[in-house]
Amino acid sequence: MMTIPGLVAQILKEGQISYKEDGNLEEVAIWQCVQENLETLQFLAPIAHFPGFMQELKWLFKQIDLGEDIYAIMPSQGRGELELLHSYYQRILSEHGILDAPGQIRRSVELAKITRVLPDVDLFRLQSIELSPLEEELIKALAVGRSVEIVPSKVEDPVIEVRKARDPVAEVEMIGQALRQQIEGGVPLEKLGVAFPNPGQYLPILLPVFDKLKIPWRTPETSLRNTPLGKTCLTLLAGDLEGWPKHHLELLTAPGWGFPFGLSADEHRLLRLAPPLRGLPAWRNYLGAEAGWSKVLEILADTADELVARPLREFGAWLESLLNKLQPEQWVLPEDNLENWAELVKAWDGMQTIAGSLRQYDWTSSPGQFLQLLQSLFDSYRIQGKRVFAERVQVVSVEQLGAYTYDQLYVGGLVEGQFPPRTNAHWLTKTTATLERKELYRRLTQGAPQIFLHYPEVDMQGKLNLPAT
Repeated sequence: MMTIPGLVAQILKEGQISYKEDGNLEEVAIWQCVQENLETLQFLAPIAHFPGFMQELKWLFKQIDLGEDIYAIMPSQGRGELELLHSYYQRILSEHGILDAPGQIRRSVELAKITRVLPDVDLFRLQSIELSPLEEELIKALAVGRSVEIVPSKVEDPVIEVRKARDPVAEVEMIGQALRQQIEGGVPLEKLGVAFPNPGQYLPILLPVFDKLKIPWRTPETSLRNTPLGKTCLTLLAGDLEGWPKHHLELLTAPGWGFPFGLSADEHRLLRLAPPLRGLPAWRNYLGAEAGWSKVLEILADTADELVARPLREFGAWLESLLNKLQPEQWVLPEDNLENWAELVKAWDGMQTIAGSLRQYDWTSSPGQFLQLLQSLFDSYRIQGKRVFAERVQVVSVEQLGAYTYDQLYVGGLVEGQFPPRTNAHWLTKTTATLERKELYRRLTQGAPQIFLHYPEVDMQGKLNLPAT
């Protein structure tokens, strides 16, 4: 069994096709194609400076490359400009030797049409999934001289039980206690599944509750933006651009994820009692006499000198120099907490990768644009949880359920606004931005023969929730 990307990778490997893929470079290319064509845009110009516009383009470009007829549902005034940006984006990828995911599928289709790829395979079995036009073209090319069978869902008429909890903590405890009972009853861990519309929102609750109940589970991946290193870097940039209000200094030096310079309790108290000053000179006069603060202020001053409009490659070099000052061992030593140190190393390595990608681009960016770009790159870069070879209960998002089948599935967070997520339609096409409620529910109910749906009566702030219907 393999996924479509896995199938494509196997075809390209057999065809001896060499290619480079780099999600960071792809994302930067979207920003570049907009910045270098900004003066020619008219219809798209009023929204082109919003960070959300870049995410919109990312989705639009992928849909176009997967064969969807996006231009037909675009406003007529914007079609020509979208074609311009898309062609410019593809040219940038080509210049950097990048073959993105749709490009890899397209190359596989070309190979499948001229030769019999995967010659030892006579039958393809497809799980009942939705395919894009380009993926359908690939399956059609592979099916020549072979059989294709659609495999129906393994789950029919599941038993569903709805459970109400007092709040999110009680909800996770209810799920955890049910899992513990099943584990003690001898149910294999891989047969137990847990899902949430957004697992990341429940992570601060899952960690202590599952640890207390001794439930072995696979921690969901997190974004680089949510790591101590990612937060520190972004707060450093945002604080400088906003003139260093007190709030940003407090965030930047917060114990646990701020600058790892070990400020003393007295040095923290000095900031806490400080008046609402602004600007580095004022803070230097107020804090600079303290040894711990002098180290922090030195980095802030160096950053201020670097944050000017400049080629993106120079911002990449600045990011690399910052990383040299923020080694993982400054937060925690491996002999003190190996797991936390390993997570910091993953984040540090991810930022090094991003810095290397930025150094390949010459287009000029303002400090504000660079901050928005870095936020987007950090959001997209995923940090995998600790790898373990023992069995673990898997925690996934509801949208991932189509790929897994369990004996028992525990789903939490099923409240209005979270299932399905409350988001607007895409800006330009007005199409639905997320999977429809019925499709999400179909995936959920095909996840296991026994399904337990949970929802909290109130959220963490005590506000009343409505169960998803």
